[in-house]
Amino acid sequence: MENIFSLNKNENNETNADFNNFEIFQKANIDYLKNSITNKKYNNYYIFSFYKDNYGYVLNDKKNNILIGIDFGDFKRSKCVVDILEKATSSKLKYILTTHSHSDHSGGNEDWKDLYKEDLKIISGETEKCKVEFTDIFLKNNEKLSFGNINLKCIHTPGHIQSHVCYLIEDKEINDQSFIFTGDTLFSAGCGRIFSGTYEEMFDSLNKLKCLPDKTLIFCGHEYTLKNLEFALSLDPDNEAILAKIDQVKKAKEDNKNTMGSSIGDEKKYNPFLRCEEKYFKEKFNLEDPVEIFKKIRTLKDKF
Repeated sequence: MENIFSLNKNENNETNADFNNFEIFQKANIDYLKNSITNKKYNNYYIFSFYKDNYGYVLNDKKNNILIGIDFGDFKRSKCVVDILEKATSSKLKYILTTHSHSDHSGGNEDWKDLYKEDLKIISGETEKCKVEFTDIFLKNNEKLSFGNINLKCIHTPGHIQSHVCYLIEDKEINDQSFIFTGDTLFSAGCGRIFSGTYEEMFDSLNKLKCLPDKTLIFCGHEYTLKNLEFALSLDPDNEAILAKIDQVKKAKEDNKNTMGSSIGDEKKYNPFLRCEEKYFKEKFNLEDPVEIFKKIRTLKDKF
């Protein structure tokens, strides 16, 4: 697997134990969640890659020594990551959050349940269609759960498929920052394709996320950032925010760093799917209805 992560053993004067973790994490392609602009690191939250371009995540509730997985699509890869993190954090995997039923997001759940039995709970959205198999806890739209210091809110975001949900995370130890795990709804500089959902549903779902506080950090299910930015630039070639983001992403890739961790505020500057109500796109496509503009942009992206 390509090493897309870079860890600095000397940053923040970490302890010797942390140095050892850095080396282990680097070899296993595990990184901490970071703000992609400020590079601020969140030591209890982790990201790892699998398959061609998927991302999975692990949250550590240090209060109760619990690990919470997100979108463990590949059992073998997520098991390797969990084994390392359980040792490094002295915590135990207790929950897996799944954004939707596509196998690259839910495919590891059956094996995890076989391995951990009742000691592990799978969580997904309570929806009528395309339910996630092996789910123990179905969450309604806006339903909340707490895991020690970690507070979770489930947000239904149909569009990609009708049963898709996102997870908004707030941590009592991180008072000034929230995180949204968006699966295949909102990507960095893009959005998911429309499969069993509708354009109207996806537009509404993206607007739900767009209304979150600007500083909310986004962590999505796939690495499509540069390709999405190239498409955005094709629509809006003079947009300085797009050009600056392309430079930042290319630099990150040159340094073998992942590109996740943009914010809602950032995305509203360069993500065309969050800009459908702007005058620029109304004039560009000679359309007034933002949903029709969204359909136009999504159709163009499907062919890009």
